[in-house]
Amino acid sequence: MSFKNKFFLAFCCLLSVKISFAQEVLSLEQAIKIGLENNFQIQLAKNSEELAKNNNSFGNAGFLPKLDLTFNTSKTKPNTETTSNLGVKSEQKDVSTAYNTEFALTWTLFDGFKMFATKEKFELLENQGELSTKNTLENTVVTILKNYYDVVLQQKLVEISKKAVSISEKRFQFAKTKNAVGQNSTFDLYNAQLSLNNDKATLLSRELSLKSAKNLLNVSLARDTELDFLVSENILLENQTGNFEEFLSKVFEQNKELQLKQKALKIGETEVTSAKSGYFPKLFLTGKATELSRKSSSEIKGEEYFLGFTASLNLWNGNTDKIKIENAKIGVRNAEIEVLDLKNKLKSSLETNLLKLQTQTEIVKLQQENLKISGTNLSLEEENYRLGNTSSLNFRDAQVSYVNAETNLISAKYQAKITELELQKLVGVLKLE
Repeated sequence: MSFKNKFFLAFCCLLSVKISFAQEVLSLEQAIKIGLENNFQIQLAKNSEELAKNNNSFGNAGFLPKLDLTFNTSKTKPNTETTSNLGVKSEQKDVSTAYNTEFALTWTLFDGFKMFATKEKFELLENQGELSTKNTLENTVVTILKNYYDVVLQQKLVEISKKAVSISEKRFQFAKTKNAVGQNSTFDLYNAQLSLNNDKATLLSRELSLKSAKNLLNVSLARDTELDFLVSENILLENQTGNFEEFLSKVFEQNKELQLKQKALKIGETEVTSAKSGYFPKLFLTGKATELSRKSSSEIKGEEYFLGFTASLNLWNGNTDKIKIENAKIGVRNAEIEVLDLKNKLKSSLETNLLKLQTQTEIVKLQQENLKISGTNLSLEEENYRLGNTSSLNFRDAQVSYVNAETNLISAKYQAKITELELQKLVGVLKLE
């Protein structure tokens, strides 16, 4: 290699190191923290939860009385002339001012248990809002984790490709030197050049995939997609202990999507109670306190108080109440079916993910063994090629085997980690911090 090429490579390395130090190193914990603070879906879910909390009150459910204040004022200025039968004329020009202040009380004492059903519905909606926020948090964290580990995967693949390029460059320089002194054929030199070009093309493709993965992670963190960063995490698998029945029990107890469906079922049951209220009588308390005042040439003042009870019972309204009850019961049956359907799907997903994780864990172990073997084989072939005891093609085969082993291992770890995350989300044990 000429001095010029060596200088260029050294400059590129220094520039690469400088850029790396300038880049943000984003840890997994930092990514989750940023995502939970910035993610738009979480903000919307929290706003919906706040709305449900605001609606959950006794006044909104109809338990509390309604008190209205009404104030009226008027001014009368007559200008009339009256002539009697005797021809006597009289004029009326007295200005009068009237004031009327009224307090009106309306209180529903009994409405066929509708107010109790409404209050229970509001409580369930508040709980449902909390669960919905937690479910959104879990979904967001899973998305962040998947995108983060995808960046880890792509970053590792770029590192593997850089190693492959470095090895191919050594091989090309060996072939070039040997060809120059007549110890190697031009065919071997061209093969080494082709291998180097292919490895460089693979590196470029993987660098593009890394950029795309970083963009997706930035989107899930609700920040500028142009922000560049490095990740420092490795893909580590956790030990999942427990048998199928234990996992299934946790799924039915802790899965947020199932809990949301169960809340929807309970809300439907309150709708049935509310619909039945039309068959019961209704009792209202009404009251008024009125103060009257009128001023003209004389002054009139007065107060009036009223308190009464009103009871009403609908005898027939075209079967509207019956239809409401039937429709509410159909809604409950649909909710029950949705709960059973989701339970069945969750059970199937649990079986699939447990089997996938078990298989993928075994694949990881096999790939770790392959990497160890191929690494040893590559070291031997590289030394033999340098000494002239093996062909260029054998060296390339050993290199490809090693690169494939590294790629297969990190890919297997990534697939197993994604399955692990889906299993944790399914069981309801995903860590949100």
